[in-house]
Amino acid sequence: MKGTKASLQRSVDTARALRIKADYRLGDELSLSEALQQIERGRAVLRAVSSISDVINPPAKSEVVVKG
Repeated sequence: MKGTKASLQRSVDTARALRIKADYRLGDELSLSEALQQIERGRAVLRAVSSISDVINPPAKSEVVVKG
């Protein structure tokens, strides 16, 4: 699991670094649709990080919420 955890962490760090570089490349002006796309991409990254984080550090059994 340590190898998987390290690999996932490197992937997250790389994605984060690329996202930061892309944000700096944006011009001073941004259309509303471009801004909304950036926001949605950010949300997608946060969802992916959250799911990866759950795999790396699963919640304790007392923290698990059963939906239904």
